[in-house]
Amino acid sequence: MSVSVNIVILFFFFLISVALVICILLLWNIKRKKFIYSRFVNYFSEFQVIMSIDGVILDLNPDYVEDPFFIKITEEKNFKNVLSENEYKRLVDYTKSLSSYPNIPFIFSYETEEGLSWYELRAYMHKLKTIENVVFNIKNVTLDVDSRSQRDKIKENMDLFIENTGDFLWKMEVDTRKFEFLTPLWDINNEPISKAVGFEGIHSIMPSEDYGVLEKLINDHIMEYRRLGIDSKNREFVNLRLINKDGTYSWYSFGGHLILEEGTTLVFKGVGRRMIPLQENPILEGDLNLSHLLSTALNLPDVRVLCIDKDYKILGANQTFALKYKKKSYKDVIGLGLMEVVTPQYFYIFQRYILEVLERKTSVSWSGDFSVNNSLIWLNASPIKNISGNVEKIFITYMLINKTKLKS
Repeated sequence: MSVSVNIVILFFFFLISVALVICILLLWNIKRKKFIYSRFVNYFSEFQVIMSIDGVILDLNPDYVEDPFFIKITEEKNFKNVLSENEYKRLVDYTKSLSSYPNIPFIFSYETEEGLSWYELRAYMHKLKTIENVVFNIKNVTLDVDSRSQRDKIKENMDLFIENTGDFLWKMEVDTRKFEFLTPLWDINNEPISKAVGFEGIHSIMPSEDYGVLEKLINDHIMEYRRLGIDSKNREFVNLRLINKDGTYSWYSFGGHLILEEGTTLVFKGVGRRMIPLQENPILEGDLNLSHLLSTALNLPDVRVLCIDKDYKILGANQTFALKYKKKSYKDVIGLGLMEVVTPQYFYIFQRYILEVLERKTSVSWSGDFSVNNSLIWLNASPIKNISGNVEKIFITYMLINKTKLKS
């Protein structure tokens, strides 16, 4: 044989040897990857299926997955004997409409011994020359479906709780003072005050004096946070009013604490708990418990109530009166002189009728114009006498009504 022929033969064998080595290396690499893959296969929740047009499963990838549906179709080699009649019909219809809706997944269920499992299937038509197959990517989404169901159930229960109790969650950004409802707000008649969740002007549903107390509460927490680096302030609650849809007031107990959102935004997150007004007068035994008596007037959000002695020292008041003068609680005004709390304009009116009660020892009622916000004032002052018949205390109730609202 000539040298040239030998060279050609040797070169041919060299090519075969190189190709053989490459194939061996590729097979070894595939086997190595498959071995590594098999270590984690039990944790995978998705797999691929190649199916012929007539419904026969041609290939599965990976070879094994710890999934009841995968195991079943591996045994049956088709979907028809695995899925229920209705689910299989839906799958056939889905496959036929792939060209029209290629991005829409197919969701189906499969009954296992442990219960119902849910799967998400996506597919595309694969053509190779004259052969056409369908490639399915199937993912077990049972945990997602269960989680979504649990979330929906929790939300449904929360909505029911909120609608029937009137409680709500809220937050306020410290820097911008934006007030945000985190849950809807319903009034005592189950009418939505602020049904939409999101930012809303709190001023539209809260009187200005109440908002001042809320801001003071938040500012106290901010000062504590900046002093100590944490919000360690006691979970203090303040009783404030919100305006119902019909224009009346309801009492809510506001409280919460400061947190950092996204690591940078300081917000005050809290709860508003609707307070159920007392429907009955308290039964008091023995000495008159004035503080308890006046605190029951909390269910009078429009009426301000206070009690003073002959020296004009405040002995008790209701929450509405305290809020008017930017106090967190009615307890904050007890022991103060009347002139220390009210404005001179109010003090002048009170003094006129307090003196009349002390002189006549009878109740006095008065209504008339009040030059604050174009208002009318209704006032009642009653004496509280001792056994000897001398006046020791004066019980005052009054209410302001805007003339414009009265006409409407």
